[in-house]
Amino acid sequence: MNLFKCKIRTPLDVFGVVCVLGFAMVFVKCSVSEISLLARWKYGIAHVSKVYRSGKGEMLFGYWYDVDGIRHTSGRAWDEKARVGERYVVRYGVFDPDGNDFLYDLPVPDSITETHGRQWQAFLRHSHYHPPYIRYNAVMDEH
Repeated sequence: MNLFKCKIRTPLDVFGVVCVLGFAMVFVKCSVSEISLLARWKYGIAHVSKVYRSGKGEMLFGYWYDVDGIRHTSGRAWDEKARVGERYVVRYGVFDPDGNDFLYDLPVPDSITETHGRQWQAFLRHSHYHPPYIRYNAVMDEH
């Protein structure tokens, strides 16, 4: 039983096979974090812990967030929005929580302390449907 019926006869055929294998290797090389970020997000609370200058002179900020009791730390270039001690929404991949996206536009109100329950779900739903300049507390206090 012959599974591959194509025959490689010319140098152009060899080049084509090498290109296909190269693209396949690049595709397989995708990191778990990229795949998990594309597949599904989960949301957590990022705590900004420090603003500092790197060895190259650029300003960075560090933050941490918990996923199932495990603390993950990360950092980003500082754009003068994030402040030490403030909390923001972070979204991370299901399979690799280290692959994350810090959401500057979504500061977490002090009334929310945990990433589960009705209040957290209402906050995420509000953030999805309202522009970032409409504060969560302003809308929730009206009801």
